[in-house]
Amino acid sequence: MSKHKWYSGQNILVTGFIREGDIFLREKDLADWFSRAEDSEEFEKRLLKANGQFAVVIKKDDETWIATDRLRTIPLFYFKEEQELIIGDSAYAVAGEMSSCEIDEEAASAFLATGYTLNNLTLIKDLFQVEAGEMVVFNKDIIHRFYFDYSRAQIKELEFNDCALELKEVIDNLFKSLFNALKESFIVIPLSGGYDSRLIALMCKKYHPENILCCTYGRENNEEVAPAREIAKRLNLPWINVIYDEKLVTGFIEDGVFNDYYPYASELSSMFFMQDYFAVKYLKENKLIPDNSVFMPGHSGNFLAGEHIVPFMMREKAVKNIIQHTLNENFIMRRSEKSEQKYFEMQIQKKFIDRKSGRWLIYENWDIKERQSRFIVNSASVYTFFGYEYIMPLWDNALIDFFNPLPFRCKYNKKLYDYCLTNYFFNELSVNLDKELNPTALQMTVQRLKKSVKRFLPQKVVSALINHESPVCYDVISKELIKDAGEENFYLPPETNNYNSYLTQWYLLKTRKRIK
Repeated sequence: MSKHKWYSGQNILVTGFIREGDIFLREKDLADWFSRAEDSEEFEKRLLKANGQFAVVIKKDDETWIATDRLRTIPLFYFKEEQELIIGDSAYAVAGEMSSCEIDEEAASAFLATGYTLNNLTLIKDLFQVEAGEMVVFNKDIIHRFYFDYSRAQIKELEFNDCALELKEVIDNLFKSLFNALKESFIVIPLSGGYDSRLIALMCKKYHPENILCCTYGRENNEEVAPAREIAKRLNLPWINVIYDEKLVTGFIEDGVFNDYYPYASELSSMFFMQDYFAVKYLKENKLIPDNSVFMPGHSGNFLAGEHIVPFMMREKAVKNIIQHTLNENFIMRRSEKSEQKYFEMQIQKKFIDRKSGRWLIYENWDIKERQSRFIVNSASVYTFFGYEYIMPLWDNALIDFFNPLPFRCKYNKKLYDYCLTNYFFNELSVNLDKELNPTALQMTVQRLKKSVKRFLPQKVVSALINHESPVCYDVISKELIKDAGEENFYLPPETNNYNSYLTQWYLLKTRKRIK
């Protein structure tokens, strides 16, 4: 255990925190909290209740229990062969203890298509990861249990106005207690023009009005800059814009910081993100934020609110179509062979358990455990890499548990969430803008239609319709990566401005060389 700071107690190792009201439990307090579990069933109940970002390893008699939080914010990896069991928070460290390493080519094909490996797989054969919301029990066998499963909820038929008022109360109570717990901390808010980060900034103004910095980043013409500046101005919060240009971005591959960062963030299972990298590095190197800063990104209010669900998911026989929808929406970084498509379908189905109603939860559960945890949430590892803590208030258990059982009509196109934010929160402090970047329900529907049509167009036509200038310089970053590894080693993704494809290709090339 070397990547994170671990507390070692009697037969227990813990890292991270859980929050109970306005108190954070860390180190010994966290270890004591989990140590009260007398058996694996009690351990499972405590995991479901635990509200925070953590990983835990417990040795109990002849068993070993390991788990991560609902979102896998602190990944755990393991290798087991006969009597040997190796567990660690660094995939590279665990792989280094294996007698030999070999690329899992099927897992690699999924990685190239999505930006992450599926289920408990990594890019290395026989090296496994603990999944989001999972506990693993090692005894004579290996037992896997999802203590948190979003698809199990019973849908509640609730009145819209009642739901809106309840959501207002949940959000208010959540932020009040969170900021009481963080009263001594300096808060950094990555502020865009969208609703999620705006809500965090507003609640920070309400309950933590001192020691704040809002930060926006990207090209000088980035469309997020103007609304973010206006929001910060209306809330009277300090704001900085980190401008991305070729001078800031180019040459990063020769930088030792980057060469430490990309394996730290990827861990043989996820794509490393560069979106926040230069901004956080700039803030640190220019001493614009203190060492005890806590970053508070807006992941992923839009997802919980229902942005990813579509009407066909309400149908009785929707499961087959949901599998195809999962492929269409997430396996988009490369054109896959039929054999690969079958493999992807098989891996997807492992998390698909049909239910009589609320079938959209099947898709949302898959998305949480795969894309949200390994792709979106994993992107926040940039903050810990540079020595800062981060907290994701919009993934608090209170919000997860509120949105989970809501009826479709409240979630589709984020109807309830957007209504609650614009009417109960943004109005109060005058941060509803005349020109919003947040898409309307009609715009989201049109976007989905355009996306569907694109799949049937020739690649040349799609490429001609695309704006290739990335607002966060991913086009420049990709050119650097391609130059480093050789253009002949890369292929074009279906949409040529899907620059994440070049990051995954480059990382896999580096991984192949590293394990030879």
